[in-house]
Amino acid sequence: MPTAHELPRAASDATRQSIRHILDAYGATWHDLVRSDRAARWRPARNAIYWMLHCKGWSYPRIGRACKRDHTSILKSLRKATKWTS
Repeated sequence: MPTAHELPRAASDATRQSIRHILDAYGATWHDLVRSDRAARWRPARNAIYWMLHCKGWSYPRIGRACKRDHTSILKSLRKATKWTS
């Protein structure tokens, strides 16, 4: 399980707990999601976290900073996820 210092510091305790649940469900660590490679294996977990943060009212730039991605990467990911679910 990731330690608290690995998760976004700006997130509330409830948000960090939600992130932990998503990471556990996908068998991932926070490091797996924020490292610089774009391994397809972790894409569903990243999308789930992006979606959850977006639903909690986080802006694309804020999600990007927390996940070490450009905000346009977050936007593109969420657009693709929306196409998959519709």
